[in-house]
Amino acid sequence: MDFSDQALIFKLGKFKEADLWVRLLSPDRGVYTAFAFGGSRSIRRFCGCLDVLNIVSARVEASRTKEYMVLREASLISCPSRLRTDLGRLGIAVNCLKFMEAFDIPPDSAAVSYQLVNQLLALLEEDDSPPPLLPNLFRFCFASLQGFAPQINTCRICKADLSNFSDYYFQTLEGGIICPECLRKSRPGPYVRLCKDALTALQIVQQGRPHAWKHIDFGFNREMRAQCADAIDGFIHYHVGLAWQGNYFKRI
Repeated sequence: MDFSDQALIFKLGKFKEADLWVRLLSPDRGVYTAFAFGGSRSIRRFCGCLDVLNIVSARVEASRTKEYMVLREASLISCPSRLRTDLGRLGIAVNCLKFMEAFDIPPDSAAVSYQLVNQLLALLEEDDSPPPLLPNLFRFCFASLQGFAPQINTCRICKADLSNFSDYYFQTLEGGIICPECLRKSRPGPYVRLCKDALTALQIVQQGRPHAWKHIDFGFNREMRAQCADAIDGFIHYHVGLAWQGNYFKRI
């Protein structure tokens, strides 16, 4: 199996003095690992482009035994320069990539995953003031695009239009919004109260366009930020089964 591919490098490691293993995300093939023999030394074949967050054009071949893939050569397509020098932005990017890796991207969602990650990196690279809670927003959007999208436009129980209310309640176990009337009539279990601005923010994020997230008016409303963070963390915990533990996302 030999192919040429465009891919994002999101993980990299050394297994011999000059050899590297490279974890890549491709819009056509999803996530895969290839071995770059001589990758830390060969300027002719890799041009110094093997680094995390780089997007490369890669030529990949199967090994002689067909047991693994070999990265024969790669050339740089784009490199985020701002992220290299801003540790805060770099930390956000790495956190999002670790979540993506722990999620285990299925092949049929590789294209949308690749597009979302590229849009996220572009936002971090270009925007002077990235939105607060950006890692949380990415997790909610990514999970929604993978088929875990909660219903947040109508009441989960009575199907009422939520625009008729000013307060809403996100049920973390059921994964949906209920209106104040249904809250009074039912046993809701664990829930997070959301104000109108918090619900609007989640609806914008769920649409999957990171460039629109910077227009969410978080302002200095700590309550709104806390509501969004609690709702997203509860949703990811109960429905995706991932939690941040020991500098990694782990299955729970």
